[in-house]
Amino acid sequence: NLKHVVGLVTSVENDGRHRVKLMDTTSDLDMELNQILIAANYGVKSDDTPTAAASSVTALKSAEPATKHTSQPVFAKENVQVGIEEKVLVTNIINPSKFYCQLFKNGPTLESLMHDIGRHYSKLSANEELLSSPSPGDPCCAQFSEDGCWYRAIVTNSSPKGVSIRYIDYGNSETLPINKIKKLIPKFSDLPQQGIECTLNRIKPKFVAGEPKWKPRDTETFMDLALEKEGKLKVVTQDSSGVCRAELVVRNRREDQNVSEQLLINGNAEL
Repeated sequence: NLKHVVGLVTSVENDGRHRVKLMDTTSDLDMELNQILIAANYGVKSDDTPTAAASSVTALKSAEPATKHTSQPVFAKENVQVGIEEKVLVTNIINPSKFYCQLFKNGPTLESLMHDIGRHYSKLSANEELLSSPSPGDPCCAQFSEDGCWYRAIVTNSSPKGVSIRYIDYGNSETLPINKIKKLIPKFSDLPQQGIECTLNRIKPKFVAGEPKWKPRDTETFMDLALEKEGKLKVVTQDSSGVCRAELVVRNRREDQNVSEQLLINGNAEL
């Protein structure tokens, strides 16, 4: 609603209606809206014509339990209460306007889930349970290139060069060969995604070439202050997509530091 999207007409019906593929290009990664609706269980791929099968969505009806039963699992988002201070672990930082953290209290549950996931997927051969024709929005399990372990993820893009995914419990992303992407076992989707997307409250980037933009050194300062550290997060507000605007306090040099204030003091941000 009230968002600019890019549309590609894939076919024109006899009655003049246009079949379109809609892309949201407002974020870092282009997202196909049709595939997002499918992944969220609001629709299924239409098989009415070969050319339209990849871009059409047929509405799900409440009287079709069989269709819902065969749909892919969907990751719920972790519930974060506005105004309540939570102990968190900062897991990934893109910039001060986009970072991810986990609720510290859910650590043991996530650790147990990771153990079960590792035990299941490590037993599979290279060609078992592969995710065929991955599309943006598809839930999956992906083998992280740095440690070879398997983690819950969601597909953000797919091309001949590889499959781009985001690890939903940590917030980091990478592009992998398709043989490193496997189907998600439904029971592994029960735990809500633990990577909570946040933006720092009260600050904004300084202007660069006439536009507000975070400089690399701004993000580096934020990383030095908070990345992979325990902190206290207090959500001020949460938008419709679940992104939390929050105050973040971390402990450095035996003192608690409000990250927004430290970035202001260091000249990395403006009010």
